[in-house]
Amino acid sequence: FGLGQATMVDSLIIYWPSGIVQDTANVSVNQFIKFIEDQSFTEIEETVNNIPDDFRLFQNYPNPFNQVTTIEYFLEKAGKVKIEIYDLLGRKIFELINEDKNSGGHKVKWNGKNIEGNLVSSGVYLYTIEVNGKILSNKMILRK
Repeated sequence: FGLGQATMVDSLIIYWPSGIVQDTANVSVNQFIKFIEDQSFTEIEETVNNIPDDFRLFQNYPNPFNQVTTIEYFLEKAGKVKIEIYDLLGRKIFELINEDKNSGGHKVKWNGKNIEGNLVSSGVYLYTIEVNGKILSNKMILRK
């Protein structure tokens, strides 16, 4: 499950089908935890944080959207930025940005059109940002 911007879960409660309830406190990010019914968790494995710390990609808004959506991102330092839109089959729909950008917060809008300038159909799309060879992506929903 995701924590959003949080760095810790205060309390994780599991309600097992047998009626047993387990409560675990202060679970931090970047862990895989194995829970077994009526036992303390048995395994914590720290994972390598593969989320870039030199830039961030935020959820588009509005989401779902009808005509236009805004994608925000933040760069710790200036760099070459590429933002692209893909369908769920991995086909590139549109390239929003492919240029050098200064550090700081940025916004870009997508109007739901493809490379040919035609409106795409309703559905789920992915948007990716690539900065210095690192890539992040998010999902967005277009509703007509």
